[in-house]
Amino acid sequence: MDNISIDFKYKLYNSDKWLKKSITLEEYFDLSLLDKGEQLDVESLPRHDNLINYIDSERQNVYQISVDIIDIAANRKLHFFYTFWNNQKNWLVEVIETNDGCENHHEIIITTVLPREASNNSEPDYEIMRFLKKEDDIKCLYHGIVRDNIDGSQGEVLIEAR
Repeated sequence: MDNISIDFKYKLYNSDKWLKKSITLEEYFDLSLLDKGEQLDVESLPRHDNLINYIDSERQNVYQISVDIIDIAANRKLHFFYTFWNNQKNWLVEVIETNDGCENHHEIIITTVLPREASNNSEPDYEIMRFLKKEDDIKCLYHGIVRDNIDGSQGEVLIEAR
């Protein structure tokens, strides 16, 4: 685990200054999900699915987050860049994975909470779009609406992604 480091920083609304957050591997990753003998790597599962959940103080004022997870021994880096708007109900995530300094995966994910007036649902509906960026091409991988149901379950409506 000594070969992995995390560089976590964020910006607040009305500021151009990056604030650094110290975070340990144990705080970031869910180590309980590793199989016995499995080594931690940059793609191991985090504790939270949204990076905003790692910030305690000033969370409501965060509008950008940048995280680099670096494995020096394997020469791999996983980069996440979040931008929030609409009181953090909506966000864009850019995910870039590099191996040996070469980009091998570049994805953009947009999540928006649909207004309840538009969805006629008492629980939130989320429109999610995932795009894969390769050289001079961007392809839609997924477009759907995920509905939180009152019983705690979720439903999904797929929208054609091409």
